[in-house]
Amino acid sequence: MQPDDRALEAYSRFVARRARGDGASFADFVAAHPDISVQLQALDERYRDWQSVFERLSSESHAAATEAKAAMDSKSGRPDSLLWQLKRKLPRSDRYQLLGEIGRGGMGVVVKVWDEELQRHLAMKVVLGTEGEDKAGQGASQPDPRTLGRFLEEAQITGQLEHPCIVPVHELGLGADGQVYFTMRLVKGEDL
Repeated sequence: MQPDDRALEAYSRFVARRARGDGASFADFVAAHPDISVQLQALDERYRDWQSVFERLSSESHAAATEAKAAMDSKSGRPDSLLWQLKRKLPRSDRYQLLGEIGRGGMGVVVKVWDEELQRHLAMKVVLGTEGEDKAGQGASQPDPRTLGRFLEEAQITGQLEHPCIVPVHELGLGADGQVYFTMRLVKGEDL
């Protein structure tokens, strides 16, 4: 069930109050909104899943625990499972030849690449580092956990969409430099 705008707005206010240390307990909050209680509980579950991922990503001392937990739950589709699966793959630095930057946004940089395996040009989006910088394969800094979570979510959601006007995602991976990326069909033409 997808939460509606009213549930998202109410839950956002609750999380902000909880972060400040004021407000009612979650049980009292849900009881005060019986008509959207199921949606609020689903949002809270999702929030706690992502929150636990971010906490693990931000603390190097929990790296082994993250991998062990993800290994037990590798088929669940949770974000920690996804990161574990990406880390399990051996990064290959020889598959993609970087050909230059195409564009840049608040969360990532898009680079034109040559796929050596399939002999085709692709677009590769690489998550930006903590300083909003990326050197596209040159040892870029690591992103903050929130940015990384949003980037992974973008790749997964876009990869599930099928429409002639949506650029398909081909691969989600981890580069030899440790940066998360996803590849897409290279669209030729002018931007708006």
